[in-house]
Amino acid sequence: MSKQKLLLIPMISSISSLVLLTSCSKIENTKITESISENKPDSENNATRESNTSLNDNKDNKLINPTVQQNQTSLFKIIEPKTIYKEIYDRTFALKFLTKLPGNEGILDNNQGTGWLLDYHKFKNANNKYKLFIATNLHVLSHFSNSLSKELNSKLNYYDSQSDKKVLGIALGKTEKPVNDFNHVPNNNPSVDRAKNNSWNANYYGNTIPTGEHNRWESISHKTTPTEAISSPKIVFAALDFMKKEAFLKYQDKLNEVVKEFGTRKLQEKSDYEYKYAWEDLNRVSNVPMMVDFGIFEIDVDLDKADETLKQWVKEAIDGVDNYLSRLSKTAALPNQNKDVSKYLQTVDYVSAFKTQKHPNNLTKAKDVYIAGYPVDGKVAWWMQNNPSERYKMQDEKQNQSMKFDFSKFDPSKPFPILPHNFPFRRKPTEGFSENNVEEKISTITPTIFDSYWGRVLAAWYGFQYNVNFSSLYYGASWSLAYNEYGQMIGIYNGVSSNVKFGDLLKNGSIAPFLQSSNIEAGENTIYAYNLIDGTNKTQFGMQKNSFRENLRVIYPNGFEDGSKETKLFDKGY
Repeated sequence: MSKQKLLLIPMISSISSLVLLTSCSKIENTKITESISENKPDSENNATRESNTSLNDNKDNKLINPTVQQNQTSLFKIIEPKTIYKEIYDRTFALKFLTKLPGNEGILDNNQGTGWLLDYHKFKNANNKYKLFIATNLHVLSHFSNSLSKELNSKLNYYDSQSDKKVLGIALGKTEKPVNDFNHVPNNNPSVDRAKNNSWNANYYGNTIPTGEHNRWESISHKTTPTEAISSPKIVFAALDFMKKEAFLKYQDKLNEVVKEFGTRKLQEKSDYEYKYAWEDLNRVSNVPMMVDFGIFEIDVDLDKADETLKQWVKEAIDGVDNYLSRLSKTAALPNQNKDVSKYLQTVDYVSAFKTQKHPNNLTKAKDVYIAGYPVDGKVAWWMQNNPSERYKMQDEKQNQSMKFDFSKFDPSKPFPILPHNFPFRRKPTEGFSENNVEEKISTITPTIFDSYWGRVLAAWYGFQYNVNFSSLYYGASWSLAYNEYGQMIGIYNGVSSNVKFGDLLKNGSIAPFLQSSNIEAGENTIYAYNLIDGTNKTQFGMQKNSFRENLRVIYPNGFEDGSKETKLFDKGY
């Protein structure tokens, strides 16, 4: 395949070229890998599931009803799309960062991105003070440099090779006017017009920059209000170098060789290359780290110092997390999730369910994937959601004529078309995420290579990427949270078709899952199990060395500033 120049991650879908959702520097494409696994027809998969009903085949998921095979999704309750989008909206912020550049180069106003509230801690010694843990893409955090102590940066391998580069500012944004309409609308112009006509552009609140650095928020963004309610940000978890070195022993030398050959060509082509220092750092450390496009940072927010608007934003985000956990707790049966193991996340991912953990309660695909965030157009971030109304219409008008349902009654203003149960589709509507529609880089050691993150050279990606339909939110929507139709968090939005235009939502995107629950063979290599949120179960995640929860133990060994180790996700302590 010929090389193409694309924005950031190129060509991560075999169906259509995908790129990371940001407008940063360009890199060359590397070789695409095809899916390593054979696609099996539904009938064969159902037969396999019928022969695998032993609890021993799936120790991480309870057996709910082993006799139900024909309609396995009928076990589970589908959540109204508007409920999901509202929950995502409440938890989601538009993001901006300020980073002090080395020497006298000034301050960098980073590109916009999207983040969402994963977890929080309520301080016990202050009524209205919270520590917010906000998740986003690692590429959104590419200039989130040296936010921890030198000791912690070194211990966690989170250093920027430019030691005097440091992130100073964080700004949280929400729509100028609250979003109350979560119905789907037609693609392209109607979607854009709805956002612009309803003032769904983002306004921001930014922290006060430390003494000695003039406040840049007002000069760089006329809709960013400085506030003392928000602290300086700190990295908590970055999904780079999060697996033990033993996980890569079989192919680390090959990985290093591929990456260094790429770097040699790049430096020969341009001796004054902007990121030359990243390659100098790689020569010093020898092994290139692998990554998943995921990171978590923290800020403290004191609502006693916040105005009413910021106070409402934070409270709604906290309520969004609470509502999510409450809904899952009250739901009797959830696919791919043993609530005794995790109250907030699936315990079996879709790929493991397809390849190694076949079980009646483990689904291998998602009928619907819900994503929403803040794509950027003309330097303005706008709220937008996926799944335009076209995805719900039948694809073949001739087919419609042979059916009994009156399609003239289809109302695109409704959340979804109401069709009779067991409606005789001759062709199923396309799914949000189809079975085994994934890609990986380990089987052939053909990574995508980055040298613009933290002054480092990184290889992407570890694990699998899910290719999803009807989800081409424009650049800036990076790290939008992805839910399935059962209202479960399933991954992080991080890729979009390379030829997408603002407002076009019908093309493909990609998400990175939060976990891989089993070891999976990839060619002659193995992709080992991991959990980006909580990898503390070393019986299951034995090759993993870092996760969000584990890093809390490293950064806060004696508890947070108030002595507590409790968060909303880890209510018994991290």
